[in-house]
Amino acid sequence: MGRELTAPNERLIAAAKLAAAIFFEDETSGSLRAIDVGCDHGKLAIYLVQSGICSHVLASDIGEGPLEKAREAVARRHFKSEPLENYITVRQNDGLCGFDDVPAERIFILGMGGELIASILERAAFLHDPNRKTVCILQAMTSETDLRRYLAAHGFAVLRETLVKDKGRIYSLIACRYDGEERNMSEAELCVGIYHVSHPDKELFLPYIDRKIRILSKKIAQITEAGLLCEADKDVLCELQNLRETAIRNMQKTELQDR
Repeated sequence: MGRELTAPNERLIAAAKLAAAIFFEDETSGSLRAIDVGCDHGKLAIYLVQSGICSHVLASDIGEGPLEKAREAVARRHFKSEPLENYITVRQNDGLCGFDDVPAERIFILGMGGELIASILERAAFLHDPNRKTVCILQAMTSETDLRRYLAAHGFAVLRETLVKDKGRIYSLIACRYDGEERNMSEAELCVGIYHVSHPDKELFLPYIDRKIRILSKKIAQITEAGLLCEADKDVLCELQNLRETAIRNMQKTELQDR
């Protein structure tokens, strides 16, 4: 027999839970099929199957080194007394190119730069179909604002966002699907995510937005010291502070409703 349930880091667990928190009428837990782009050592794919969230995962990566580690990890494990290889396919691939006919209700693109994630979505023409119900779970290590800007401008609706703290850093995970509708959002809303403002995590949201406020405040101070104008940045900072206050009020309303 192979190893028991393999728990990855908190960030990957949160991504799996987010994928399982959204269901359409014809979907059931345990029957979801998924693609994990940039699967690294296959930890997410293994967890998705072993935890009963997915019935099959296509784990892909552009690098042969990580794929070999993923193949080894899958090969030495079992699920329901069967080889885990019956449930997970490991394949070398560039993004989502060539996956047009691969059945998948969930697509994971995690741990990359926001601009790279956006480019992967842009090149996946098969996703740009409003009748398709595929939910993408995204998590940017950098350029999070740019990722949200792409989603808003190119017809991807944000269904839910969640925050997770992993190794001292707070990450935002975005669940979205294509509906073809372009959305107009302010720079501050793109920076922090309006879903977080409406549904703030009582433990993680304030540290999350406060870090963004500190970074922008430092930038403004440096620009001002150099004798340059930064009115646009000041406007964004003001709106971020207003969004912070809105989120606090939403937290207070939720606490009152829960009593």
